[in-house]
Amino acid sequence: MVTGQTSLATNLSNLISALGTSNLFLALLIAMVGCMILGMALPTVAAYLVGVILFVPCIRPILLAGGMADFTSNLCANMFVFYYGIMAQITPPVCVAVFMASGLAGIADANAMKTGLKGFTYAMVGFLVPFVFVYNPPILLEGTLVEIVIATAQLALGTYFLAVMVAGFFKCNMNKFERTLLFVAALCLIAPEMISSIIGAVLGIVILFLNMGRAKKTVAGGVSA
Repeated sequence: MVTGQTSLATNLSNLISALGTSNLFLALLIAMVGCMILGMALPTVAAYLVGVILFVPCIRPILLAGGMADFTSNLCANMFVFYYGIMAQITPPVCVAVFMASGLAGIADANAMKTGLKGFTYAMVGFLVPFVFVYNPPILLEGTLVEIVIATAQLALGTYFLAVMVAGFFKCNMNKFERTLLFVAALCLIAPEMISSIIGAVLGIVILFLNMGRAKKTVAGGVSA
């Protein structure tokens, strides 16, 4: 009723459709922000329904125009809004799940606010995953077995690199340069092109091995001393 009276649904649809014809990424970005804002403090089903009503009708035509099959476009669009509707539970300023974790932190005598913010920071890795649904549909089991296995391996490795980058630690503390390169490696892996994925995998593995070597040297130096 609110979306109908304020013409919110129509305006959002026109904006996303206009952007999607020239830039799919911007259209998805608007849908992402909209799902998280409108899904705040809502239960899972309600957040998903809001996303379906407002954003799926805007995203699907863009995906179909890009050559995606009807069923695949429907699945990608629904999973996209569902995922970000859930992510609204850990997105400030409402972030119900984060504040729940903050409250439980009191049991361990930990700082509640720091615990909540740290949880949100680590969960930021997941914000890129829905874009992979759109740009690499085999993640949703849409494609041949080989495509599905390759896409799953790429996403798993890319997510791992992102998690290490956010934590800033592998075998020892990582400096800013290493974390930046690891972030680039993760983005290359998440991209659907095979060449960029290979570059990202090699770059990320090299960074982790260098970090491992530095950790061994640090331990060896400590033992010698």
